[in-house]
Amino acid sequence: MSSRNPRVQVCLRPAELETLRGQARAADLSLSAYLRGLCRLAAVERGREVDVRLTALAALVAAEHSLALLEALMPDGVRRSMALREDAVRAAEERLELLRAQLEEQENARA
Repeated sequence: MSSRNPRVQVCLRPAELETLRGQARAADLSLSAYLRGLCRLAAVERGREVDVRLTALAALVAAEHSLALLEALMPDGVRRSMALREDAVRAAEERLELLRAQLEEQENARA
């Protein structure tokens, strides 16, 4: 009797297999069901990772394009841009730190 769903064989170290079995038991799932869930989650997360990278790249290109246009239009634009760049980097780092702190607070509130 053949299965309608294809099967996949994976070689694991004994310790890895025991860890996965323990996690499956803790989730009250069979090992197969647990592994299917992990595969689905990994596929979704990988897709999100690619989306985030593409979004970040598009934002960077847009910002650089805007900067180039401003530098071309403003008198002394290139010199002024270089002088303000360090302040902009510092402000961006501070904003990222605030965002990280907010995300960490949200994660802690969920736990």
